[in-house]
Amino acid sequence: MWKRTKTINLQKYISNGPKSGDYYAVYKIDGKVHRDALGTNDYKTAVRLKNKHMESVEHLRSGSGFGKSVVTFDHLLNEYEKRTNQDASLKAATKVDRINTLKRLKRTFPSLDGMKPARLSLQDVTEWADTLKNKGTNFTPPGAKKARKGNSPRLINRTVRLLSTICDMAVAKGLAADNVVRKNMKLERLTVKDDPSKVYILKKKEFEAILQKLEAIAGKSFSFSMRLIAYSGCRIGEARSLKWQHVDLENKRLRIPGEKTASADRVVPMNGPLYDLLKSKSSEITALAGEELGSQKVMPINCLNKRLAEACGSLEINRITNHDLRDYFATTCLENKVPVHTVAAWLGHIDGGALLLRRYAHLRDQHAAEMAAAVNF
Repeated sequence: MWKRTKTINLQKYISNGPKSGDYYAVYKIDGKVHRDALGTNDYKTAVRLKNKHMESVEHLRSGSGFGKSVVTFDHLLNEYEKRTNQDASLKAATKVDRINTLKRLKRTFPSLDGMKPARLSLQDVTEWADTLKNKGTNFTPPGAKKARKGNSPRLINRTVRLLSTICDMAVAKGLAADNVVRKNMKLERLTVKDDPSKVYILKKKEFEAILQKLEAIAGKSFSFSMRLIAYSGCRIGEARSLKWQHVDLENKRLRIPGEKTASADRVVPMNGPLYDLLKSKSSEITALAGEELGSQKVMPINCLNKRLAEACGSLEINRITNHDLRDYFATTCLENKVPVHTVAAWLGHIDGGALLLRRYAHLRDQHAAEMAAAVNF
């Protein structure tokens, strides 16, 4: 019986015979599966021998019938897109995110389409990764005058991992000997770490100043929406989906219709400012419309970014976005001594607070000191 391992192109042979436990290099040439004995039952040794063995396999492939094949990366990219769209287990937001990542890969790596998987070299990958990190897709955000340079660490890592997934597909189909991306992920530092020091945290005075300026230049609908996100911690997509039927003023609870993670769809208690904001708005709309709010949307606009940029520019302070208001909510909660795991649950995080402590490093030491002070023997 053949048992797969966590290393690609490596399997373990299980039987009652003397060779049970030995490792084999497994690969395809022209669609035919080959298994070559590596002569060891030690996993680390097998990985090293497999890597060396696959180099010779690559030479075999270059002279095989596959060398004349017309299969290129565009076939694999199209297959990945088709699988994503047809996967009923994926939520709509996840599908959109994966397709957007696929588009980013194509835009930043245009030569990939006509390339055969076996021809993808480490130099090709490192040059592409440099373009992805420093140049990006030349995307110009709505309201911006210049194209955005580079990509965020999250988008970079997501795109690199997608290319690795596509290479895994190529190896599984016998179109390449090894996954050059996965093999060199750490060595060539293809992914990047998010630097918490680059996270700009809005100050309370700045928040109030932006709020006043936003209302002056764009109206009360925008200032209400800014408060809604800042007081609830909603993601922008969640705020757009929020309807009055999700608002329980009697019990002071808000159901946030999230989709990003398993814990994103959540019910959270309303803090004082959020309750006052929603109660006031509800009374105002009911008085004007003279009917139940029901399925009407809570947030009257779709996006704040353009107007926020305008307000910040007028005040000559750092530009903020929709998501910075969510960060403002998280920071305010932590500064008011709300436990990390509770804030994480309110935000719809699934990790119990690990991401919060990574992202808000400026509060980590302070939080640790306060928790240590509370310990008494």
